[in-house]
Amino acid sequence: MRDALIALGMGGPSREDDIEPFLANLFADKELINFHIGAFLQKKLAPLIAKRRLKRVKPRYRLMGGGSPQFKLTQELLIKLKEIYESNVGRTVDCFIGMCYSPPYITDAVKEIALSKGQYRRIYLLPLYPHYCAATTGVAFNRFYKAAEALPTEYSDKIVKIDHYYSHPAFIEAAAKRIEAAAAVLGKQMKDIHLLFSAHSIPMSLAESGDPYLEQVVQSVQFICDRLKPCGAATAFQSRTGFAKWLKPTSHEAVAQLAAEGVKDVVVYPISFINDHIETLYDIDVDLNQYAKKAGLNMARAEVFNASEDFAEVLADVLQRTQ
Repeated sequence: MRDALIALGMGGPSREDDIEPFLANLFADKELINFHIGAFLQKKLAPLIAKRRLKRVKPRYRLMGGGSPQFKLTQELLIKLKEIYESNVGRTVDCFIGMCYSPPYITDAVKEIALSKGQYRRIYLLPLYPHYCAATTGVAFNRFYKAAEALPTEYSDKIVKIDHYYSHPAFIEAAAKRIEAAAAVLGKQMKDIHLLFSAHSIPMSLAESGDPYLEQVVQSVQFICDRLKPCGAATAFQSRTGFAKWLKPTSHEAVAQLAAEGVKDVVVYPISFINDHIETLYDIDVDLNQYAKKAGLNMARAEVFNASEDFAEVLADVLQRTQ
């Protein structure tokens, strides 16, 4: 029999025309961003917020070529993952992409799998998030299970959820190597480098409710620091939205604090992101980098995994461990 895999993610606009509907879908989802006005009103308000936000966001996407490279990078990653998995396991795996807020949606992937009429041995749910959070991985799982009502009943006990892989030794090693490469760009050894781990923020209320995301981020930071032994390290958070209290410090606040402490050389690692999109290519590479320069810091951003061979190997091993 064959296996199936759905790569689950948030998604992103591949073209300028996709930006506004993507934002509208994003702001309409109270599981991701809760405006505390009820689901009906939030869905009504979301298109208005998206239209207003578009004026600020569209120029940023234009700097990236007009859209996010996420979909293309995910396609390339899955090609490599498929080859490695099939070589190691000796069984075919059909890979699908299912996004929450832009096509192809999770429902589209489920519809394709439903056409198989029970031919799959297992259906792997593989989030494009290394850490588990109810607002990201949890939302994707919920959408899958809602859509999975269309699947043949024999699939009910064949679904395998991958909750996280932030602590996988090869994941930590791959991250460490990218940080070392960024330190080399600055012409520094790790003992002379301060690391700034920039993670996607979440509302404080979510963290305080027992969501494991923050603890997992802290653990992965510790694993990487144990491997690299930098001069110093700090963890900060980016990409907050709305008026609720979110995790702090922000990445900008952390940069300001490092500058105040007299730090000169900083490597930024986007700890919770596996591929490039607006939050790395603009928020860090442009906005945070300019802020760091004004503060007198020499900053280099470590590469994320994108469609790299070593990351595909990490994911293949994660899947194989569930055999």
